[in-house]
Amino acid sequence: MDTVRLEGWWLDAGKKDDLLEANRAVLDEFTVRTVAGSVDAASSVTGRVEISPGTTVEQSAIRGPVVIGERCRIRGAFIGPYTAIGDDTIVENTSIQHSVVLDHCHLEGIDRLEDSILGRAVTIRRSANGPKALRVFVSDDSQITL
Repeated sequence: MDTVRLEGWWLDAGKKDDLLEANRAVLDEFTVRTVAGSVDAASSVTGRVEISPGTTVEQSAIRGPVVIGERCRIRGAFIGPYTAIGDDTIVENTSIQHSVVLDHCHLEGIDRLEDSILGRAVTIRRSANGPKALRVFVSDDSQITL
């Protein structure tokens, strides 16, 4: 077995905070403004934001760096800096920032989601009396009603 000395920094991407820091570093370094989806006149897109084909943005504000995957629906939302959203995800009436959301998720009615990681096919909905702010690390195929 050989060993190699690495120069620079290293993060354990198995830990939530390190994964969020890696996401921040990648978005800072590589995100360029590309709007290939549709954005309505009631929405604003500011900074380095990548919106992939087939994604629709309605009545929302997006402030980069942000990457949004293909075929997403963003409606009545605020997507804040350092957020990556996977393909086929729905974000409705939700504020999210500094988070990673993988494919096929559905976020609805969340007042403030930050510093969070969501696995594939996670659904989070807020009930009438649910908490205002959330920080979560949720694995694939989970459903949460607050």
